[in-house]
Amino acid sequence: ATDLLMRNWGVLVAAGGVFLIVAAFVPEVRTAALIFVGLTKLSFIVLVLLAGGAFLKTQAGLAIVIDGIMVVLFAAYLVATQGQAV
Repeated sequence: ATDLLMRNWGVLVAAGGVFLIVAAFVPEVRTAALIFVGLTKLSFIVLVLLAGGAFLKTQAGLAIVIDGIMVVLFAAYLVATQGQAV
């Protein structure tokens, strides 16, 4: 069961990456892509933090720092471009 969940998570991460690449070239989907990927990253951060300190000492600790930076950048972009025509 764990293997299946990890594969599903991998597909979700890959789909988010493809969504971001498409959004780089298609401004109409940019907001949706940033919100979708930002929310998935934010949920990962929350889940790791709720799991406790053991995960923070592993590579998950570095991952939440990097994902946190991405979430802040995505939010900053969305705020900065709010109300602008696509």
